[in-house]
Amino acid sequence: MRKVVLVSFVAFTLFLKSQTILWEKSIPFESDDDGPVGIEVADNGDIFIACYTNGPNYAVYGDSTVHFPSTKMISLKQDGSIVSSEDFGTVFSDGIKGLGLTDNGYTLIGNHSNGDPNFVCGSGWQIYYENEICDTIEYNCSYINAGYSFREMKSSHLHQTISRLSYFDRYFKSSNGHEMIMNLNGDIIAGKYMIDFPDSLFIESYEDEFIYWFEITDYDMSSDGSIFLTGTISGMYLNNPYSFLIKIDGNGDVVWQKYFLGYASLKDHLSYFERTVSATEDGGCLWGVWKDLDDDFDHDENENFIDYIDATGNVQSTLGPYDELVEFTHRIGTDEYILRITGSDNIIKFTLSDNDFFTDWTYNVSNADLIRPVEEGFISAGTDGQNIVIKKINTATSIEDSSPLPASAALHQNYPNPFNPVTEISFSIPETSKVDLSVFDTAGRLVITLVNEKRTYGSHTIGFDGSGLNSGIYFYRLQADGITIDAKRMLLIK
Repeated sequence: MRKVVLVSFVAFTLFLKSQTILWEKSIPFESDDDGPVGIEVADNGDIFIACYTNGPNYAVYGDSTVHFPSTKMISLKQDGSIVSSEDFGTVFSDGIKGLGLTDNGYTLIGNHSNGDPNFVCGSGWQIYYENEICDTIEYNCSYINAGYSFREMKSSHLHQTISRLSYFDRYFKSSNGHEMIMNLNGDIIAGKYMIDFPDSLFIESYEDEFIYWFEITDYDMSSDGSIFLTGTISGMYLNNPYSFLIKIDGNGDVVWQKYFLGYASLKDHLSYFERTVSATEDGGCLWGVWKDLDDDFDHDENENFIDYIDATGNVQSTLGPYDELVEFTHRIGTDEYILRITGSDNIIKFTLSDNDFFTDWTYNVSNADLIRPVEEGFISAGTDGQNIVIKKINTATSIEDSSPLPASAALHQNYPNPFNPVTEISFSIPETSKVDLSVFDTAGRLVITLVNEKRTYGSHTIGFDGSGLNSGIYFYRLQADGITIDAKRMLLIK
């Protein structure tokens, strides 16, 4: 079986105008377990990175040694110059989980436990630092087998900072656990208790207190304060486990809720498996989802999509399919978004316009474990094995504004040609069109489809890697809206 690898990248001229690494900073590790957990950006553009680091403090429980992690804060100017790197010590015995900025300071979230590896429950802490004054809100439970823990904090220049708090009870089976969304004031703005679950989900219409687990796998806030939740529910009196997508307005009222046959184990039927959610400007959302199209209970390639769901809860359009699950989507502008596919370093920028998707570019951004949207781009933070790597990337697309509009569609000769094994194929279109760019062998058999989606007007360049092919002549063909524009020959020599 021949293997063809598709390498997607953008022409150099487009790179200069459409996505640029404005700066990159590398800060050496102080221990092997250092890593960023939160990014925040102040109104003046200053950047703050909260990091988890395995500190020197530890306790011994039998044969086990438990390290208590430290909290580190890195601050940078908007041009990337480092202001400080401060070690706060053991603020949370079970680790820091997120960072948020307030008008006069910042908030850290994290968890505490007694460090005993046999004790799984603990408490979630939200610590406020304002005007050199420290205050703490603790979320705990008097039951020894129950506890709270923060999962993460999400922030953006498009909405206020929000966090996810989890409650877990190992023995009280009627409410084994649930998760909730909170703002920086400690108010619960979305959660299980706000939802009147449909009777159709339950055996003989039992009430929602018999839901064992209400898990939020992703969440986002729209500009009007509405919250979107996606996740799973399970329980003894449910007909099945379910995946859900729910919209809750700024007053805590459910606007709409959707449920799909979910999962409890790999053996169960799975029609929809939620992954990500991102609010849109118009009150709707983008939902990253796996759809078991062939009902074979297996996660197959080309079953991963992004659905655009409008403000009333109706699916208007779909982006995909992708080989793997959508890892995240982030809104970075009014109608502009970025996404990444699980297992890939490629960031894909796309636009949602008139209920349809348009792919703008694909660019490789390595060491980007965290993404924080900012105006016209994003801040990324991650690790490379030796350093904490922080980048600021501009994603503004101005190629259409600075380049003349093509008079007609055209397919250009690949370069280099002959090639071994990588080459570039360029084409231009005078208006937004459904583009098909495919490669064929000399017998007319399809080798690979490089592009099969709507593309905006202008010039585009696609990389083609023929590593898995034999040497010889191949043809590539461009179609726009079903009309063949041109076909050209290229020569692979190994």
